[in-house]
Amino acid sequence: MRTVQKQYAPLIEGTVELIIKCYAAVHYAMLLDSAAQLVQLFGKEASCSRLMAALLQQLHTLSLPFFQSALVEYPDTLQSYLRLMSTALNTCPALLLGINGVPQDLFDIGLAGLERPEQQTVRFASSFFVSYVSLADTADAVSTVVSDKGGSLVQYLLQAIAGAAPRSHLPFFSEVLGALCAHCASHLSHWLEDLLSQDGFPTHHVSLTEKNDFKATVMRQRGGQGSSRLLKDKVKEFSLMCRGFHGTLYALQT
Repeated sequence: MRTVQKQYAPLIEGTVELIIKCYAAVHYAMLLDSAAQLVQLFGKEASCSRLMAALLQQLHTLSLPFFQSALVEYPDTLQSYLRLMSTALNTCPALLLGINGVPQDLFDIGLAGLERPEQQTVRFASSFFVSYVSLADTADAVSTVVSDKGGSLVQYLLQAIAGAAPRSHLPFFSEVLGALCAHCASHLSHWLEDLLSQDGFPTHHVSLTEKNDFKATVMRQRGGQGSSRLLKDKVKEFSLMCRGFHGTLYALQT
């Protein structure tokens, strides 16, 4: 890795400029993938911080209006964007989160990704949220956004689990719930209590006792100490209950 970094270092500035110029002309997903590789290689290098910050800022700024008008038509671009931002959050979070307005924008785009029907998009969105939420302990900007907007995320997760999304997406929703409990447990407990106490939410098929049992299983992930396998199984079971399939032959066969 160090050898690759050393050999490629003289070309970084020109490559960054080329990626930004090409992406401004045409929003190709492969350009975001190339940017993610650069961030992975050089995001932690102090000598490259200015270039990496400029790359992330420009690509984000160019992506915002594009997603507002063409999100449905270009899921591959959204997937690559989420992958790029996940890479930045894991590699150089301070560079990304220091860009004005980015923490809020990232949350909104991530939620839009979770709501898409394509399984691959949901997979990238869930991976993004796991990386994003994991910074709530250390990054004030993320903590503030999650505190303000996390309720809407949890509401969608419950609705999706209950039937608004295909069951094939359930493992991804479980990962996001687990990350929220590991890093934002007190907030998550409040959101779950507030939402699940509502009559008929997320569906009329589940009782308050069953909803409380679901909440208790989710909250066992507090501090990252619980079993992710147990959580996924519980999400699957709760989903079947919400859809009215629990205990049926269909449930046994799927």
